[in-house]
Amino acid sequence: MLLVILVLAVGLGYLYYYEGYRISVGTPLIITHSSPVGPFFVAHQITFQATVTGTNLNSVILTYRLLQWIPSAGAFILGGWVSAPMFIATTDTTLYSYTMPASEVSGSTVQYQISASDSSGNTVRTSTYELAVGDFNWDSAQTSEVVAVRTVTSQVSLTLNQIDGFTDNVTIKIPNSPPAGVSITPVQSQVSPPNAVVLQITSTSDSQLVQRYLVEIDAVYSPVSLSSIQVIRRTNLVLTVTDFGLTVSPTYAKVIRPSSSVNATASYVVTLSAHSGFTVPAGFVTTVTGLPSGTSWTLQMVSYAIDSSGNAQTTYKLIITVRSTATVALSQFDFKISASIQGTTVSHNVSGLQLDIVSS
Repeated sequence: MLLVILVLAVGLGYLYYYEGYRISVGTPLIITHSSPVGPFFVAHQITFQATVTGTNLNSVILTYRLLQWIPSAGAFILGGWVSAPMFIATTDTTLYSYTMPASEVSGSTVQYQISASDSSGNTVRTSTYELAVGDFNWDSAQTSEVVAVRTVTSQVSLTLNQIDGFTDNVTIKIPNSPPAGVSITPVQSQVSPPNAVVLQITSTSDSQLVQRYLVEIDAVYSPVSLSSIQVIRRTNLVLTVTDFGLTVSPTYAKVIRPSSSVNATASYVVTLSAHSGFTVPAGFVTTVTGLPSGTSWTLQMVSYAIDSSGNAQTTYKLIITVRSTATVALSQFDFKISASIQGTTVSHNVSGLQLDIVSS
């Protein structure tokens, strides 16, 4: 008997015909999948499931990548594609599953697709799906310049963005040291985005003067159920610590008391140095105390200059006028310059300046 067998491929299944009878010996690969139901959050695992049927099934693969939203850039950073095998999850031998570890769930979007292959090399794929992942990030990679004046306590507010509904508490940490004599502490150690992170900056009178010094500020998140996992978002505080300086020279001046209505004078050179970033909206206040009776003082500006580092230097002439009524004596006096900054008075004082009034 002549045996004729005709083989036809239909989709991914196979149909055999024997003496006019249709015999099905293969079924096509079919993936039935519904996206996991959220909400999803960074550092929390996500489980993917799919029902896969078909003859000679060889493998089921989940392929995914992470898209991280960077608020400061207004754009996504695309991660590389990762492939992971899916396995039978239950007694249902057609149900395949894969759980993405919590340590890998980050960014603001997970893109994925599922593919199935048989032993003959045939492959079917789902469409590409996207899952929104709740996350958080700083508004920028670094702040604008923050100016702190020695001895003046100040606060700065940093924006911590909420992404796709993330509302858990994050811990604010400062891993590296600020300049010597400067302390930077969060007003609240834990903050829930989108609430602002407020940092308090204090400094001593002799703290290190710096210009655009970078202090790393970290927002750290650890899920309650997985404390071993830490998600860290970093920004840099751009810090300038500034002040002004004061010198007076010479420290001793001698003047002959006049015997007539023509007054005598003694002069001192006052140098006021304002370091980079130092500003005084209300100006400086100058006081001279301890001068003897029969004298008075005036201050005249001589020069003003700013160097390449932004430091300003102003030179004044302090003129002490001595009248004929002044007492002949060696007197000591103090010269002080003050500035009001954020409700705090910052002063520098030169004490023990000497004025020697002698008779003719």
